[in-house]
Amino acid sequence: MQRDRTAYRSRTYLANQSKCMSATELHPVDFRGFLNDMRSTELHLEEIIRRQQTDDRLQSNPHCAALFRRIRSVLHTHVLTLEEQAAAYGPESKRATEEPLPTPPIFVSELEDKTRGQAVSKILRDDQTALNLAATAYSMLHTTGLALDELPLATISLRHLKDITPLVMELGELIPSVVVHELSGGCRQLDPGTAELARENISDAWSESTQGNG
Repeated sequence: MQRDRTAYRSRTYLANQSKCMSATELHPVDFRGFLNDMRSTELHLEEIIRRQQTDDRLQSNPHCAALFRRIRSVLHTHVLTLEEQAAAYGPESKRATEEPLPTPPIFVSELEDKTRGQAVSKILRDDQTALNLAATAYSMLHTTGLALDELPLATISLRHLKDITPLVMELGELIPSVVVHELSGGCRQLDPGTAELARENISDAWSESTQGNG
């Protein structure tokens, strides 16, 4: 039977819990701030995806168009959930309301300017990188929630991580066919099976890496 990792606590932790203050009591943690930072990142990404959807090149590729609709929908749902959960931690302190809004990571904040006029393959590459960054951030939040026994944070971050990882993978699977399409412009005659071969080789590379670390 699979163990519920979110709810799991070691015997050592339970034994020591009554002997010392909790981690949050020793060092107050700004859970609301963590959620607001993540909300800011995904809100910024959502706006970038919305603008990219106006690109006729993306819309002319049905696979790209459908995936971008899904990405935007997931990001929008995440933003609403994060806002609701942040509010559950109570009103912001006076200091917090006087501070500027959280800013997304540098790469995400620069993404909009980077993608203007770029080839579609590079747009997909940068979006995949940005979503992978969000996935890493959720991995950190989930670990934080588990370590500090903050179940709502651990649960939401894991659920959102599971939403994002398939999107990262699907973007990666799209890139080879888009690259081949872009290279086939003009008079180039390319083997139509190249994209599928590249996709298989890339998948094998990741699988071998996973097996090697197992």
